[in-house]
Amino acid sequence: MEQNTQQNVNQNMPPVEPRNIWTPKLIALIAGLVIIIGATIYGAVWYMQKNQATPNNLPNTENNYPINQGNYNPLKEGAYFAPPAPPTLSEYSVPVPNTTVQWNSDPKLLTDLKIVLGYQDDYNGDSSLTYSGGDINYYDMGMHGSNKIILTVAPAMDPGGPTLLFFEKTSDGKYIFMSKMYNYGVYGNGSSAGYLLSPIISSADTTTYYNGIIGPANLIWKGLALEQPYLYPSDLFRNYLNEERVADVLTIKKVDTLAEGDLYLYQQAYYPSGTNQPDTTQKFYVRRYILKLKSGLYTTYNSRYTFFSDNSVPNITWLDGTKNQDTYRMEASLGGCGNPGAYVVSASDVSGLVKVSGTTPDGQSIYEFTDKNNPTEKFFYDLMQGQIYDYNTGNSATISYQEWASHHPVVFYKNALGEHAIFTNNKYGMAAECGKPVIYLYPIKPINVTVKVGANITVSEPEYNNGWQVLANPDGTLKTGDGNTYESLFWEGIGYGVYPSITEGFVVAQSELQSTIVLQLKQLGLNDKESADFLEFWLPKMPNTPYVRLTWFTASQLDQLAPLVVWPRPDTTIRIFLDFQGLEKQIPLPQQHLTALSRNGFTMVEWGGLLRK
Repeated sequence: MEQNTQQNVNQNMPPVEPRNIWTPKLIALIAGLVIIIGATIYGAVWYMQKNQATPNNLPNTENNYPINQGNYNPLKEGAYFAPPAPPTLSEYSVPVPNTTVQWNSDPKLLTDLKIVLGYQDDYNGDSSLTYSGGDINYYDMGMHGSNKIILTVAPAMDPGGPTLLFFEKTSDGKYIFMSKMYNYGVYGNGSSAGYLLSPIISSADTTTYYNGIIGPANLIWKGLALEQPYLYPSDLFRNYLNEERVADVLTIKKVDTLAEGDLYLYQQAYYPSGTNQPDTTQKFYVRRYILKLKSGLYTTYNSRYTFFSDNSVPNITWLDGTKNQDTYRMEASLGGCGNPGAYVVSASDVSGLVKVSGTTPDGQSIYEFTDKNNPTEKFFYDLMQGQIYDYNTGNSATISYQEWASHHPVVFYKNALGEHAIFTNNKYGMAAECGKPVIYLYPIKPINVTVKVGANITVSEPEYNNGWQVLANPDGTLKTGDGNTYESLFWEGIGYGVYPSITEGFVVAQSELQSTIVLQLKQLGLNDKESADFLEFWLPKMPNTPYVRLTWFTASQLDQLAPLVVWPRPDTTIRIFLDFQGLEKQIPLPQQHLTALSRNGFTMVEWGGLLRK
């Protein structure tokens, strides 16, 4: 109706002569507008490309550490993303804190803020979201100006520990991702795998690094030199204290207050006899230090002695004038496949039992036992079972006690605290590894799985290569990127963590050894095939003594010794590890209580034991 009316009006109007509107001024004005609009559009496009929003509506961030591309993924073409290992002192400079904040005296646990939605991996076949929510905790840590500091503690991406992400909540309710204090990938930030952040996060801060989330690289405490092995924030100290402890065996006590925070001594008692009895004549302490920072986070420190070179050859001149050429362990081998960095001292004063056998460049004394028949000296010889192991050839050779004792196999150094720290000769010490831990994967459907172990791996099948990436099937078969198929993953090596103390177990007569192990494997939850594999490998290695001590480490103990990270996360995790000892007679030992988990959903099973070479 309107259109017809307008046509009639136009028909009744007199004709109008066309008017030339293209005056020079108008042309100049339009040209100027075109230039301005074009420049604006070009600038907007450039800005969007430079700061392209991620699927989380989060600008690209600059990580301090390189992204490490892993192996080819067998399920989907393309490079498989693998997060980098935590940086170490030898690889990166220490991050320099540049911002002072006001920390709470005690981090406050918050309800689920749903800032971190999960971990997303686009190369995980048809299951792109590896996990969603769950086991993510949020803490109110303090204030940065008018912004509230929020710490997110998420499940680990690698064996280095849980993942920590910092955010700030502004006074108007917006969230900022503090990306400089996060050294792994965020999904969408140039990677197809990483933590998935909520769209409510409005921006990222790539420059702020708080004072108080990581301790200094080196400390000198009462003359004892301490250094931290890694350069990333650890978990909250309150969570560390909640880990499984055994009274009188594993203790943590505050020893000092420093400018950076409270210093704690971690101490684990070790009883060679396995009896855990106070009157045991041979007893050692495994020690390291933990700095609880003002933020509530902590940094772990290992001892460091200046006369040790980077290749672990201590600069010692023996009394006969010869220079030491052998490598030694500052953490002393006590028979396990762990304890890296933690130093070992004798629980009793050995001052009257040792004599000077050498000196360091600054004139400090190195000691050895005066009596070569000392029980502690004999203990270290018995650990190696009279065999020296050549890591270059893989061969063992028998050595007599007299010959072994002549090579300075066990030496002492009286440190600044007056402790007799024990160093053991690698060439003439025990060669022990976490022996053939075997990993089985049973998903409910075929999926890509990444497995990482917190250990210095010496042997593996298939090749470890900073982690395994396999296509796992419900029947347990595993396919690697090169097309090969395996029934399980296997590794040997030295765990990054502390080897557990022997506080309980079973003393079994030789005649009942096999039947007892078969029964206990069932009680621990292994199926027939897994038990058969275990028996095939370990039965021939059992001591041929009248009695054998069997001690089974729990999953929580193994998580301390050699942390295991599996993506996607299994619904059920079974980890067992056997420490055993040949005995000539029975000893008193508290008996273990063995339990098995029900297998629900995606199940991961691992068994292993202490392999003495």
